[in-house]
Amino acid sequence: MSDPSAPVPVPAGWYPDPSVPGQLRYWDGRAWGPAAPTPPPPPAASAPFAPPHGVPAVPAAPPYATAPYPGAPSSVKGRGVGPLEAWRLAITRWRDYRGRSSRSEYWWVIPSLWVLFAALSLVLQWAFPATIDPLTGRQIYPAATTLVPLLLLLVSFVFTLPLTIRRLHDSGNVWAFIWIALIPYVGVVVLLVLMGLRSQGVNRWGGPPDLERARP
Repeated sequence: MSDPSAPVPVPAGWYPDPSVPGQLRYWDGRAWGPAAPTPPPPPAASAPFAPPHGVPAVPAAPPYATAPYPGAPSSVKGRGVGPLEAWRLAITRWRDYRGRSSRSEYWWVIPSLWVLFAALSLVLQWAFPATIDPLTGRQIYPAATTLVPLLLLLVSFVFTLPLTIRRLHDSGNVWAFIWIALIPYVGVVVLLVLMGLRSQGVNRWGGPPDLERARP
């Protein structure tokens, strides 16, 4: 039988340090071990930041700047451009193949070129009428009726190609979609449908151009 007067052994564990109030110390069952490190005080709650007096606060980001990429399915609207501004942007940005162009930028320029080509053809046919070949009876058109529209087409291609690529970017499509126009019969129609898509939110090519112009 055990002696009831014998002291009960204290199990091992962390206990208040008898020599340093407020600190813990490890008891291994026979002797005191090293003291526990004092835990750092909890950090004080910081007050919300406010700019110094007289310094304006940073304005909130525009709503379209938080749109994820790829652009949100819902399209965005903004201030479009007029015909003169659309032509100015198309000509001055003739080397920009990386940006974006809105629907108004594209559709003020391209249809007006179609009208210009049609009017030019009528004027040239009036100014340089065709002659009849006496041997074959076929009409022979002067070279001017072909060379002048061809020259105008090549000049316009310099700024209409980057304009079309930027319009694809604005709707979230890559530039390679322009090759759709080479598909017989339906390619041009499909490309024109893509040109009519609305602007996306912020995507890899930047923010919506109409909303960028609307910013103060």
